[in-house]
Amino acid sequence: MRSAAHNRITKEEIESKVRIYASNPGFDGARDTLEANHVVIISGPPGVGKTTLAEMLCYAYLAEGWELIAIRSLEDGLAAIEDKGKQIFLFDDFLGKVALDRHALAHKDSELARFIKRVRKSPNARFVLTTRAYILAEARQVSEYLADRRLDVSRYVLDVGAYTRRIKARIIYNHLLAAETPAGHIAALVAGDIAKIVDHKNYNPRIVEWMTGISRIEEIAAEDYPASFLHALDHPGQLWDIAFRSHISKTRQHLLIALFFGSHTASASMSCGSPTTECIRYSAPSTARATDRRILKNPCGC
Repeated sequence: MRSAAHNRITKEEIESKVRIYASNPGFDGARDTLEANHVVIISGPPGVGKTTLAEMLCYAYLAEGWELIAIRSLEDGLAAIEDKGKQIFLFDDFLGKVALDRHALAHKDSELARFIKRVRKSPNARFVLTTRAYILAEARQVSEYLADRRLDVSRYVLDVGAYTRRIKARIIYNHLLAAETPAGHIAALVAGDIAKIVDHKNYNPRIVEWMTGISRIEEIAAEDYPASFLHALDHPGQLWDIAFRSHISKTRQHLLIALFFGSHTASASMSCGSPTTECIRYSAPSTARATDRRILKNPCGC
C-alpha cells in the first residue's frame, strides 16, 4: 500500500513537471543508454536537472504502456520485479542526497549489483538511477562492486549539465509560463537583462526554479525583477546556504572554506592525528578574515 501511494505521488509529480521541461540532447543519450543496457545512471552537479531528466525519461515509457515503479530501496525493486509486464524502476539519489551514505552503501553494495544483473536479464525491465557526480566518484572508490570491472558501471553513466543558449532560454520560458508569472515581470525581463541571465556563468536550473517560484515573485516588484534575478545568480549562496550549513559535517564545511580561501596558498597537508576526524591544515591567506584564518589553520579544532 505504501509503495503504491509513493508510485502515485511520483507519477503526479512527473506529470506536473512536463510543462517546464526543456527537451535537450541528454534525453536522447539517456534513452539510448537505457535501451542498450536496460540501466542508466544519470550523474551531474547539484541543480542541473538530473531528477527532471530521469522523470521525463520515465514519462516517455509511461506513454508506451510501461509501469512506473519508484523505489526507495533496492529491496523494493527486488520484491517488485517480474518478467510478465513492462516495468521501469526509478531510484532518485540512490547513493544519498547530499553526501555518500557509506553505512548504507556497505549494506546495499551487493544488492545493487544483484538488481542491475536482474534487470539486464529481463527484456521487460528498465532501471533509471540518479546521483550527484561527486557522490558517485566517492562511491566508486570505496565500493567493491561499483569498482568491479566485470560490472563496468561506467557504461551506464550519463553525465549531464551542459546546455546550449537555446535550451537555457527555453528552461526560463517554461518556468515563467508554468508559474503564471505576471506579465509585468516577464516584460521587465525581456526589456532588461534576459541575455545576461541566459549567459551567466552561474546559470543553473535550480536557481531558475527558485527565482520563478510564486513565493519569490510576490516579494519582488516587476521593475526590480531582472536585477533580483541577476543578484541571485551572482550570489548563489542564498540558495545553497541551508545545504551547506545543515546537510554536511563541520569538517567538510571547514574543508570547503579552506579550499576556497587557500586555493592559491595551501601548504603541504598534514594529518592532525585525530582518531575521529580527517583534518587537513592550510596556511591561511592574508586576505581571509580572522575567523576564517583560525578555521583554515585548525579546521577540526584539535
